[in-house]
Parts: sequence; C-alpha cells; structure tokens
Amino acid sequence: MLSSTPLVKRFKFGKNAPVREMKTLHFENYGTATGIPFPPKKAWERNISTDPLGNDLVGDCAEAAPGHAIQNLSMVAHAGSPTQVTREQVVKAYSDITGYNPDDQSTDQGSNMLDVCKYLKKTGIAGVTFDGYVALNPQNIDQIHAACFVFGWVYFGISVPVGLANLLNSGQEPPANWNFKELGGKPSGEGHALAMFGYGRFGKQFNSWGTGYHMDNDFWLANVDEAYALVSSLWIKQNGRSPSGFDYQGLLNDLTLV
Repeated sequence: MLSSTPLVKRFKFGKNAPVREMKTLHFENYGTATGIPFPPKKAWERNISTDPLGNDLVGDCAEAAPGHAIQNLSMVAHAGSPTQVTREQVVKAYSDITGYNPDDQSTDQGSNMLDVCKYLKKTGIAGVTFDGYVALNPQNIDQIHAACFVFGWVYFGISVPVGLANLLNSGQEPPANWNFKELGGKPSGEGHALAMFGYGRFGKQFNSWGTGYHMDNDFWLANVDEAYALVSSLWIKQNGRSPSGFDYQGLLNDLTLV
C-alpha cells in the first residue's frame, strides 16, 4: 500500500522512453523563437510544496511534474495563492494512466509523457485541465527559453545518465546543480520527468521531488530527450494575451483538432 513517506528519503524515476505521434503539434509552427521577445533570464519559480507527490515511493515522476507546475503557475498568476495538489490526486492520475495498483507493486512501471499530456488535456489533476500541448525541440535552447517565458514552464524528460543514477540509487541526495562534468556518462536505462520554471546565469531551474535544482546547458543537451509546452488558463489568462510574436489564438484553434 502507498501510505506514508519512508524514514529514508527516496528519489524515484519513472519516465518511459519517448513516444512520438505524427499528429503532435510543434512549437516552431507558431513563430520562431527569435520572433518571441523573451528575456535572457527569467525566474518564474516560487516556494511551492516540498511534497514529492508520490515520486519518493513510486515511479510517478511524469505526473508529479505537472502537479508541481500547477502549484507554481497558480502561485505566480494568483499572487501567492497556489492551487493545492495532493499526493493522492497525483497517484490517482498515475493509476488512471498506467493501471498502477498500490496493492500490486509489479504494476509500478512508469509513464509515457505523451500519455500524461493527453490525460492533462482530457481529465487533469486537482481539477485543473490544460488546453493542449505542443512538442519542443530539446536541442534548441532558444526555443526552450521562449516556451518557458510564454507558458510559465516546460515539461521535459531526461534519459538519466549513469552518474546521476548511481548517486541516487546509492542513497545519496542529488546535488543542487546538475552538471555534465560531474553527473554525465552513458545512459543508465532509466528516465525521469521534470518541470522547468526558469533559466538564466545558472542554467535551467527545475523542480523534482518537490525540490528546486539547476541544470547546466551541457547536461541538458546531453540528456534531455523530450520536452513539451502545455497551455494552461492558470497562466495565459492572467493577462489575457501572449507575448508578441506568438500565434496563441492560432495554436488554440489547432489544438481543438488534436
């Protein structure tokens, strides 16, 4: 049974290999990143809940990341009053998407991020649904920064390198800064989903297991294997429009067809 937080802090992964679909919309179809006036650095991150939302016990990282995003987006948009997201709500989403049964740990097999994107659009978490999603090119750093600025976050996944996997699987805590030089290496065979909330002089700021970390560009380019921008009324409707250069209305029209 999934009941209480263990005495020893755990750091689970749980993202399955990327799934591609031809009908998935792509960010570059709505204006190039250079056409969007995004600043050189942006810090959308806030002091949200430190609850890992189940990802200390099961492989629900792909559901926990948008759970943390819902908290962060609403805190920014509503002046410090975040939408409450619970562990039970996130684990339920994990069960809905994957068939995970808390009474049978063999069903804890992780999630595909694309399946989570579809669930967020149709069902949502904590009463929050997303208008839709677009795929990003993880190798295009300007595009990642532009998407983070426009939408308030980026939903991304990594192929976990052996350096990071060995560190966490040995019971150690992850460092505050994930850099390629210290944590790189060959793929471990595990995957992890995370929520990025900012970028700037220290690289990418992101949340995992309810904690904020930073990642340098070399680590990002070597290990991020998929990324999405998810459109939420929690974020966009705080000012009623998107930054200049992004065809937000055109995106919404197209999302109704997906």
